[in-house]
Amino acid sequence: MISLSTFFFFQRWAVRHSQQSNVWSEVRITIIRTFPTLFDSFINPNDVQLHLTACIESPVSLEYVDLIIKFYKNHVDLFQVDILLIYAAVEKLLSENKIEAAQHFISNVIIPHFKSITNIEELLHLLIRACSTVHIESRNDFCQKLIFPIAYELTSKKYNKKLASIFFDFILAILDLQVIKAPGCAYRILEMSDFYPWKQLDKQIIQLIQSCVAYDKIVNDSSSNQIEQLDKIISLIHERTKTNPTIFHATHETALQAILKWSSIINKETGKPYDKHVFKMGQEMTELVDRQQITVDVCIQFIDVLQKRIDNNDEPNDLNHIDDQFLMVNLFINKNQLLSLFFS
Repeated sequence: MISLSTFFFFQRWAVRHSQQSNVWSEVRITIIRTFPTLFDSFINPNDVQLHLTACIESPVSLEYVDLIIKFYKNHVDLFQVDILLIYAAVEKLLSENKIEAAQHFISNVIIPHFKSITNIEELLHLLIRACSTVHIESRNDFCQKLIFPIAYELTSKKYNKKLASIFFDFILAILDLQVIKAPGCAYRILEMSDFYPWKQLDKQIIQLIQSCVAYDKIVNDSSSNQIEQLDKIISLIHERTKTNPTIFHATHETALQAILKWSSIINKETGKPYDKHVFKMGQEMTELVDRQQITVDVCIQFIDVLQKRIDNNDEPNDLNHIDDQFLMVNLFINKNQLLSLFFS
């Protein structure tokens, strides 16, 4: 029978002689399928580390990866010992756009042993780095297959409030992916109750609002409703203002500029109407404007926007998908409230 050391020798040989990698790939698959229990146990526990390193070398074989994963799934003690090496393996796979292989590690090793992870910061730091390096075309899959299951696990456990800042950084990193499936993952983590010290998060809240606003560039032509979680993020912040009114100082300027921008209905960069998720955000964003900070100039700007909408009322724009109530109800009512400042 072939030994693990022989298998490992051939793997390293194939990596060093990349021109023969296709040949080795076929040999490797044959060996794995012939000896499916080859990696069920190791005489020397350090050997699994060698195979962990080898299985993520190009050309990556899912069969080889899955056998190493199977071992760690069945040995939580060695998972805890080698956890940083496993994180490094996942990070390397993601940097090389091997999303499926990385997902296998997440779904079949990290998630099953999630409760045994004692230092969640290490995992969050890994994912924050990955958010900034994952390939653009893979970002939706990255959110769906890796971030979402981890977000689910994070919200099922209680954490020390000292970790709130890094959780918030993770939320921002997810939103910065700027793909349709990111807001749903971010919202799930943000809604963790009694966890975030909102009074101490002014700068992060500004970044959060700005990250949401950046989604006005996206057109949601899929059936996914994940992007529509953006208005829930804004609504959640509004709820926090009821007990922390100082949040208005952080949100006012960004919210005001976003409303002014979106109230024109048409995206100046594309010449087309903003997508409906933008107007849903806009409805909630009106609640983050601090009326005590409103100036005469701001009122004039809003009046100008209304005048332009009246003047251009006959323009043949495709507004069928837009909830025009955002402009005609919420925003208009707010403007009247602003004007009342001059007559009180």
